[in-house]
Amino acid sequence: MRFMTKTELRQKIRNRTAEIVKGKIYWLSSFYEKDGAYVRVLDASTKTNSVGWPSTVLYEVVEPIGDCATEEWYKPNVQGTCNATNLYENRNDSSHASKARRITQR
Repeated sequence: MRFMTKTELRQKIRNRTAEIVKGKIYWLSSFYEKDGAYVRVLDASTKTNSVGWPSTVLYEVVEPIGDCATEEWYKPNVQGTCNATNLYENRNDSSHASKARRITQR
């Protein structure tokens, strides 16, 4: 199996950021499909985020799910930022099995 180069990974992240639609609700996974929150995207850019990747997505929590619902950063109406690759159109796409399938299909 060939791993992506840093340049390829940066491009994949930029591409995913370009796919994000402002105003749309996505699943933000904290722990696969079990914990996380449905969030509304307020803004998305390829500005370098806090860990050095070219994706900064501003979101607002709509509905927390699972154990993280008690955490302050997942309370409804709280705003935060994430990398676009952490957002999913479908909650099940963040499952361990789904991620494993995508890795092996490369």
